[in-house]
Amino acid sequence: MEAILVSKTTAISPIWKFFGFKPNEKGEPKDVNQPICRLCRRMIPVKDSQTTNVHGHLRVHHPADHASLAPRAAASAAATTSQQPSILGAFSRGTKYKRDSLRWKQCTTAVTRYLCKEMVSFKTVEKTTFKEMLATLDKQYELPTLKYFSQTAIPNIYNETRVSVVTELKSESAMKELKSFIALTSDMWSSVNMTPYMSLTAHYISKDWQLEAKCLATSFVPENQTKDVLADALKVGAQEWGIEEEKISCITTDNGANIIAAVRELKWPWLNCFGHNLNVAINNALDGEKGRTSRAFGVCRAINVPFRIVGNGNGS
Repeated sequence: MEAILVSKTTAISPIWKFFGFKPNEKGEPKDVNQPICRLCRRMIPVKDSQTTNVHGHLRVHHPADHASLAPRAAASAAATTSQQPSILGAFSRGTKYKRDSLRWKQCTTAVTRYLCKEMVSFKTVEKTTFKEMLATLDKQYELPTLKYFSQTAIPNIYNETRVSVVTELKSESAMKELKSFIALTSDMWSSVNMTPYMSLTAHYISKDWQLEAKCLATSFVPENQTKDVLADALKVGAQEWGIEEEKISCITTDNGANIIAAVRELKWPWLNCFGHNLNVAINNALDGEKGRTSRAFGVCRAINVPFRIVGNGNGS
C-alpha cells in the first residue's frame, strides 16, 4: 500500500498539485524540501521550496501533465513581471499632470462639480485635509488655487449649465401637437444677515415626460419691495432665460400683497402656494393656544438660530 502524501498548505504555484510530502505525526509535511511526485512516486529534492527541479521533472517524465500547466505558468510569470515597476514608470508617477492634459482636466472638473453640487465653500480647496485626500487618491494631480475655481472653473461650468437649461426651456413639448408651457414659482427670503433675495424656479415636462425643476436665479432685491420692483425682477428673470411670457402657464407665490400685485401687473396667471396657506392655517390655529405652546416654540427658535449660523459658516 502506497504511503499517503499530504499537500503543502502554503503552496501557491499550480505545480504543487502533482507533488506531495510524507506526513509527520501531526499530518503536516515532514520535510518541504523533499517533495514526492504523485504520478511516479519519485522524490525530487528542492531548496527552500523552489519549483525549478519539480518543473524539470514534470517536463521530462510527464510532458503531457506539464503541458497543462504551461498557460498557467506563463500567466503567472507575466503577472509577476507586470507587478515589477520599471524605472521609467516609477519616475513618471512622481511627475505632476500638465494643465492641458486630459487627466488634469478630468480631476479639476470633478472637484468643481463637487463644490457646485454639494454647495460647499470655495475655501474647501484650501483646507489641508482636502488636499491630503486628493494627494492620496492621485499624487500626480496638482490642485489649482481658490482664485482659479472662483474666477474660471465655476463660471465655466455655470455657462455650460446655462446653455443646457436655456436649450431645454426653448425645446418643443413631449407631444409635437401640444404647445410647451412652463410654470414658475417665486419666493422672497432673507439670509442670516437679513439680506433680502428673490428666487425664481421653472417647472416643465421634458421630452421624455419627466417633471423638471430648474432654479433660474436667486437675486438680490432692495429692501423697498414695491410691486413695481418685484414685477421688474420677475420680468427680467424670465427674459434672461429666454422664457416667452405666453408660455408661462402660471406662477405660484405666497400671499404677500406686493408679490400678488406684481404678478397682476405682469398679467401672468397666478396660483397661491398651498404650503404657505397650510402654514398660515396652522399658525392661526395655534394662536388660540399660545399659553400652552409659546414656551415650547421659544425653546425651538433658540435652538434653531445657532444651527443656522453654523450651517452658513460651512458654506451651506
